[in-house]
Parts: sequence; structure tokens; C-alpha cells
Amino acid sequence: MSARRIVIYDTTLRDGAQGPAVSFSAADKERVARLLDGLGFDYVEGGFPGSNPKDEELFANLAEQPLGHSRLAGFGATRRASGRCEDDVNLKALTESGAPVWTLVGKSDTWQVATVLQTTNNENLAMVEESVAFGVGKGREVIFDAEHFFDGYARDAEYAIEVCLSAARAGASWVVLCDTNGGSQPAAIEQGVDAVRKALAGIGSQTRVGIHTHNDCELAVANSLAGVMAGADMVQGTINGYGERCGNANLVSVVSNLVLKLGLDALPQTSGDRQPRASTAAALRRPWRVRAQGGAACGRGASPQRRVPAHRPCARRQRGTRARVRAFRSGQRARQGA
Repeated sequence: MSARRIVIYDTTLRDGAQGPAVSFSAADKERVARLLDGLGFDYVEGGFPGSNPKDEELFANLAEQPLGHSRLAGFGATRRASGRCEDDVNLKALTESGAPVWTLVGKSDTWQVATVLQTTNNENLAMVEESVAFGVGKGREVIFDAEHFFDGYARDAEYAIEVCLSAARAGASWVVLCDTNGGSQPAAIEQGVDAVRKALAGIGSQTRVGIHTHNDCELAVANSLAGVMAGADMVQGTINGYGERCGNANLVSVVSNLVLKLGLDALPQTSGDRQPRASTAAALRRPWRVRAQGGAACGRGASPQRRVPAHRPCARRQRGTRARVRAFRSGQRARQGA
């Protein structure tokens, strides 16, 4: 019997780029996207079409030379309140980007709807449903990110779930529940994921559930795993947990735990044939730095007993050190003999 497979969605190039001291050029973004593609990530989010020239250049380049395995996602938001999808600048930019996947973010918390969007709950439901349907009508796969879901679920569970159901009815392939402020505990994550799964099943929807967490309480990885254990089939996150404020879920740690500890399937077995190199000191202190024979990183074949040291001196430096030690000891013996 094959293991349950978890879909891995990387948002390093968009959410990760909001982290402190993180800055990608267009060339950097394309290089990272192709590296993630080579590692076997299911989805790679390229950025926010229309928001900056670098993202526009990236989507243009990837349209000319598409990724081989990963599905390229463009990020955007639902239409504006009281607007039309056909006139929405953001949705137009998504269309022109050529991205085969649209990841649309929408509010699922009544407080956010009233305070940030300054509209009604019913209008927000229409914004979600119409925007998703617009993308589906364009032939795109649409993933709906339910922003502030867990805060919204704690405030008004019925409404938070109804937002997700609206996206599902409009044709979203995934509803991703977001712990946007990073303040939820694992028990709350499990409860929210389970409630949405049951609600989707109740309307006979084939839409699947994903999880997207932030690390403000140092629980992003734990909450991602809790979401999976409650039935989420997709995890969104970033390499090394890069992201705004305290960061996102670290997909290196998430995938390692999913495969090596929970016995689930995530990323191809051959994904470690091309291991990324992290140049920052922070990345070297991450707990999961596992490599199996042939260089497999965090794949099914990796052995937790084979840990790669964060720093390994080169052979020439080691030889030089040994020579200096021998010279020092010889000098000591000469002085003692005198």
C-alpha cells in the first residue's frame, strides 16, 4: 500500500522575498524557480504579477521556457469590493502573466472584512466566488488562500467556513487555510482543518484542503504537521522558513518530518540529486541537514543517522593545521632539551 502523498507548494519567491535582508533579482528568481523544479516541488509560486518589473520578467521568461515538473503559480487577490472581475487590474495582470495556476487570497475573518476591506460579509463572499470563477473560466487552476482563517474561525466559525465553501463552489481546486498572524496553536489548527474538510464533504465538493502557517510563535512547522495530521493534503511554505516578520513554515523541516518521521510521501525520491546550497549563516544552524548516499536531501531515501556538519574544513586547511601543530611540538621539545 502506497503512502499518503502530501503536495508541496513553495512560496519562497513571493512570501520568502518579504523576509529581512532577502532580495532577489529577476535572474535570481528564475534560477531558484528552476532549482525548485529540479528538486520536484509540486508548485512554485513565482510572485505577484503586475506588482513589480522583476516578477513580470520572471513570468515572461518562464512562459518562453516553462518549468519541467513544477506547476507555476501567480499570486493575486480577489477583486475589489463593488468592482467587476473584468475590470480588476490585479486579475488582468494574472491573466497576462500566462501562469497556469492562480493563487487568490481572500479574507475569511469578519473583522478583516469590516475593518480592512470596509465592506459587508455578503460582498466579500461574492468577491471570493466571482474571482475564483473568473480564473476557472480562463482555464486556470485556482488555489484559494483563506487569509486569517484561524483568527476568523475563532471569531465566527460559520462565516470562515462559508468563505471556503464559496471558493469551492466556484471551482477552486484547493482551499488553503492560512494562519496569517502566526498566533495559532496546533490544537486550533487541527480543529479548523477538520471542520473545513467535513464542510466540503457535506456539499460533495472535490476541493482539497491545504495549510499555510507563519512562525510568530515558533510553531510554523509544528502547525503545518498538525494540519496534515488533521487531513490537509498540501503544505505551503518557504525554503529555510524565509518570510516576513518571523518567517514562514520551513519546508526543509516540514518535508523531512513528513517523510522520515510520519512515513508520508512528499517530493520525488530523486529530489536530492540536486541539493541547494544555502550561503547564509542562519541556514547552517537549521536542525534538518540530512544527506543520504548520492546526496539525497530530505528525500525518502535519506537516513537521519547521516548528518552533514554545518562546516567541514577543507583538506588543505586541515593539512596546514597539522603541520603547524607538529612544528609547535617540535619547538617545545627543542626548548625542553636545551
